[in-house]
Amino acid sequence: MRITIKKIFLISLTILILETGLFATYNYLDLQDSAHKQSGSLLVSLLQLRLSLLFSANKNPDNFNAEVIHLQEQIRNFSGLDIEVSKQPDKAAIVIPADQVSISPNLNQAIENELLQGKVVKIATYLSRPQQWVVFGIHYDPAKSWRISLMLLSTNLTLLLIIWIGFLFYYRYTLPKEVMNSIIGRSGGRRRADLIISNLQQKIQSYFDEKNLMIYALAHDIKTPLTEAILRLELLEEKEQAALILENLESINNIVTSSLEYAKQPDQIKKIEVDVVSLIENIADRYQYDGFTVHFSSQIEQFEMQIELELFKRMIINILENSRKYASSCELIITHPKRRLLCIICRDDGPGVPDKFLHLLSIPYFRVDQSRSSETGGTGLGLAIVKKIAEIHHASVHFSNLPGGGFEVTIEIDLSR
Repeated sequence: MRITIKKIFLISLTILILETGLFATYNYLDLQDSAHKQSGSLLVSLLQLRLSLLFSANKNPDNFNAEVIHLQEQIRNFSGLDIEVSKQPDKAAIVIPADQVSISPNLNQAIENELLQGKVVKIATYLSRPQQWVVFGIHYDPAKSWRISLMLLSTNLTLLLIIWIGFLFYYRYTLPKEVMNSIIGRSGGRRRADLIISNLQQKIQSYFDEKNLMIYALAHDIKTPLTEAILRLELLEEKEQAALILENLESINNIVTSSLEYAKQPDQIKKIEVDVVSLIENIADRYQYDGFTVHFSSQIEQFEMQIELELFKRMIINILENSRKYASSCELIITHPKRRLLCIICRDDGPGVPDKFLHLLSIPYFRVDQSRSSETGGTGLGLAIVKKIAEIHHASVHFSNLPGGGFEVTIEIDLSR
């Protein structure tokens, strides 16, 4: 069967529609999950405001109105929350007595359901000492998933048309006739055309899968700590909470930094001549000063080779950071078993990884929390970055468990390339 340009266009259009449908489904599920989290966060923030106001009214009722004005100023730019004071009760509000600190799970669920439907929920509490009703309003505007899907489809269709128009002009005025004959299957080149198109499709699909996965996971990982940091910042009343906000922001920074390193393009790579033995030994010494035991040894005194300095250092640091998270010490060994082969080996005394997950460790954002410590955090990019940097230096990476316990990372650099 001859593969024509028309058929290629129809196949690409079909793939585009399928990709848009899959993304729309993913986006819908993600928005639902995000809506539940954000509506729950808004409700928690409202209840915290209520407790703060109850405490202020009980402690110093004479300054009650001033405290209400202060809180109103705090939430003025905080979308979704409102505070009102009146002498008469609001008939549409849910009344919660002043001596009731928390609400029942059923009421909590009912309020969240109302918020997810885009309704305004009001909670009223009567304060006897100021003799006033305090009404807390909360509103959440759920995002419309179909708008994002429609925008994505329109953007993709526009890009597809631009690409194909550019390709046709390129074909018409630039490409040699023989090349186009191989693409469309003329002159007995059908098998070759099928192979070329198959390889192109695999490369394009692999590229988009990797980039989309990185973008989606990055956005998802950033969204939750960023929302929490903003909520804490808006409601900040005690300076001790600054440490929690700083921790969230540092988490965001680590995610972004790791993702940018992973996405670094080959045309940005510039290599210089460096003694890798001294470089790795210096990195190991720094970890010794930080309190993590690294036993360094090398079969050779020095070894000069062309490397991208910052990326190579990041590769070694990521390996040692992985060991520091899960182990109490590690060995860092440099060997030169063959003339055109250099090996860097890191062995730690940690718990290791189940064998069935070893081949997945270099996949971006993959984490095995159940086999290593679930409290260590991380972006899931550490070992993926190691693999990518190793490939830039014509090296391969192998992961294995040590007999009797422990984890080993081996980097084999092919010096013949």
